[in-house]
Amino acid sequence: MTNHRRPQRDEIRELLRQGDPAGSDTALEADDVARMRRRIMAEAATHRTPFFRPMPTFATAAMVVLMLVIGWTFLRSDDPVTPVESAIESDRRTRQIQFSTPGGTRIIWLLDSEFEV
Repeated sequence: MTNHRRPQRDEIRELLRQGDPAGSDTALEADDVARMRRRIMAEAATHRTPFFRPMPTFATAAMVVLMLVIGWTFLRSDDPVTPVESAIESDRRTRQIQFSTPGGTRIIWLLDSEFEV
């Protein structure tokens, strides 16, 4: 049976520092830093962003229109839920009641006056 000892935090930190390829590098000289800063600032000054970006504007407008259409579709009620009664002609007295929901579901009940339990 072997007993493996887990390395402690300080040991791990020291191993990481030893294996760091840029750990022994010194900081850049002030002239190099100033040259890099001038180059970055010059590139940033030449790049302009447009004031009006059409794609995000059109995408936002399309989303608003889509939400309005979906809301309007769900909120409007073409077929109110109202019972419709009609009598079926037969030798027995039967009544038919129909319900229609806004989603299109139809419920039909047949009521028989001579039905007994």
